[in-house]
Amino acid sequence: MKKLVFYISILFFFFSSVYAQKSDSLKIDRIKKIYHNLEYNTIAFNDLKNIWDITDPLFVREIFNRMVVANALKVDGKKPSKKYVEQKAKDIYEGKVFVELRRRYYDNEIEVMRFFTESKLDSTKKDSVRNIYFFDPIKDNIQIREILGDKLYNNLKSQFYAFNDLTKTYYDNKDAYDFDINLNITDPELMFLSLTTTYRNKYLFSFVGRWGNDYILIPGWYYPNYIAGVKLTYIDYLINSEPYRTYSFEAGLGFTAHQPEFEFSPLTGGKLYSTGSNLYFKFEGNPLNLIIDNAKNYNFELYTSFAVTQYPATYFKLGYISKFYSTRNYFAIVGHYNNIFNVMDLGWFNASVGITGFDIYNYLYNPKYSNLIDLDPDKSKFKYNLNLEASLSNAPGLLQYKAAFQWNINVNDGYTYFGVKTRIMLGNTIGFDFKFYSGFAFSGNLPYYRQKSYLVFSPIIRINY
Repeated sequence: MKKLVFYISILFFFFSSVYAQKSDSLKIDRIKKIYHNLEYNTIAFNDLKNIWDITDPLFVREIFNRMVVANALKVDGKKPSKKYVEQKAKDIYEGKVFVELRRRYYDNEIEVMRFFTESKLDSTKKDSVRNIYFFDPIKDNIQIREILGDKLYNNLKSQFYAFNDLTKTYYDNKDAYDFDINLNITDPELMFLSLTTTYRNKYLFSFVGRWGNDYILIPGWYYPNYIAGVKLTYIDYLINSEPYRTYSFEAGLGFTAHQPEFEFSPLTGGKLYSTGSNLYFKFEGNPLNLIIDNAKNYNFELYTSFAVTQYPATYFKLGYISKFYSTRNYFAIVGHYNNIFNVMDLGWFNASVGITGFDIYNYLYNPKYSNLIDLDPDKSKFKYNLNLEASLSNAPGLLQYKAAFQWNINVNDGYTYFGVKTRIMLGNTIGFDFKFYSGFAFSGNLPYYRQKSYLVFSPIIRINY
């Protein structure tokens, strides 16, 4: 009986001890959670917090020594052996170890301190590599201050030593809507008025210029008329300064434009002449989004330009008999599918398809006659194209760009053009616009009014606020 009581007593004290230890462990875990929750959590701003590396070997040694004295070095949450610490100290002596510090988002206090070796410093800023550290990081501002002492801590906080700043610099260049001037030879635009009626929508009024049309493959200065007009843009509301839905309408009048003569010769193709003033209209928007949910990435463009006058023969003042070509009317219907997927953080992939048409007149000029003579009065004037385009675009950040590959197929005369278009802007302020197209006929030669290749470029200066 005494033995039974003895064994029961031992079991009682054993389970009591285990329960007490488990209870204490739960209490400690709860206290730790309460302690860590006392500080405001700013994990959403980790990529914007000030981060820098201490490279001064004396400061690195001093920090390491303070950590050893405070018994604060840990590996996977456990105290390392003396032998392990001595091995790592050799890297300290050889100057191969650095210290990374991270400042809290809402003040200047240090919230993270950790050691890493030289190989991690060379790996730049990739988190997947930099997280393999020398010892466990310390993520407690109070503990960091107690280990280092006020004097050393304040020196580190004020960056009074040699260091490398690794802080992410966030560039955000979203469009503003108070004033906008875009100086581009082929597509200038000046916004002169901005209105709102419901404290969320915007009506933007602009003067615009348009020279050439990429979709009919007469880009920039190859088109004989320069269009000057006005533009009305409607934005229903903004989300983080970005338009959710946008509709725009342009109207303008085309006038004869001077074309660079070096681009035209009998060997490369004939020059297109302006034979009258024309009216120009363009609509751009996304009517699908009004009737279909989640259709905001689709966009449509409708262009049209048609002649309203015809110049008399005396307008050209050539003084000799000559033949030339002229395009007087065109239209374009283009659908875009934007932001299909992100390509390795380089930008968004976009695609578009369009159907276009334009007319070609073959005129005879004779000083004896007051009017131009149509050499093909019974021949159909309109030519139709199928246009396909794939592009990569990046809007935010320090560098904005759009690079597109375009494929244009003419269904009447049996030829095709391949082209590249790029627009690059630095800080949404200064940049460059470049277009190049090269074509070939499926059989025979390209039509005489066509160039074998088209090259258009323009510097860009933009003022937006």
